[in-house]
Amino acid sequence: VLQMQTGLAVLTPETLDAAALAEVGARVHALSDLVTASYFN
Repeated sequence: VLQMQTGLAVLTPETLDAAALAEVGARVHALSDLVTASYFN
């Protein structure tokens, strides 16, 4: 389970990889939303 505090995951050896993937996924999703809004609105 990831504990979220001010948008940052509390990292442990067990959660580091999952947290990193979640961070990348969130950034890609946000970027995708920005691009979509820019080109289709």
